[in-house]
Amino acid sequence: MSKRTVHRIEERIDGETGEIVKRDYAIIIDKIKGDADFVKVFKCFTMRVIDDLGIESGKAKLLFWFIDQVQDMRVNQSQIIIASVEMMSEDLKCAAVSVRKWLSFLIEKGYIKRHLTPSGKILQNTYTINQEYVIKGKLSDMES
Repeated sequence: MSKRTVHRIEERIDGETGEIVKRDYAIIIDKIKGDADFVKVFKCFTMRVIDDLGIESGKAKLLFWFIDQVQDMRVNQSQIIIASVEMMSEDLKCAAVSVRKWLSFLIEKGYIKRHLTPSGKILQNTYTINQEYVIKGKLSDMES
C-alpha cells in the first residue's frame, strides 16, 4: 500500500512572547484501498468471445447480452433493463421459446432478477443483473 504525504504550514501565537510562529509539518496518509477483485470487460469483448470461442450455450449468450446492456449505462446508474423476450430473441437471432427457457434458468440461478415495484409486484419485461456479480461503476459508490 502506498502512502501519500501532505505538507502543511501552521501559524500559532507563542504564549510567552506573543509572536506569530510558523511551523512546517507533514501528515502521512495511507492510501485508501480501492475496489478490489474487479475486471473491466469491454462490450466488444463480450460480443466477440461468443463467436470466437464458438460458444453454443444459449444461457451464456443471454447472460452476455444482459452484461452488454449494462455496459451501455452510465456509471452507477440503476441497472434496470427493459426488454421483451421478442427483443432479446431478435438480438440473439434465436427463437423466443428458447429465450424464455434460458431466462428462467438465469433467474433461477440468481444471475438475473426480475425488477419489482415497491409493493413487490413483478414489472413485466423489466430485469436487473444481480449486483453481486456485475455492476458498472465503483462498488464503494453503490454501497452509500
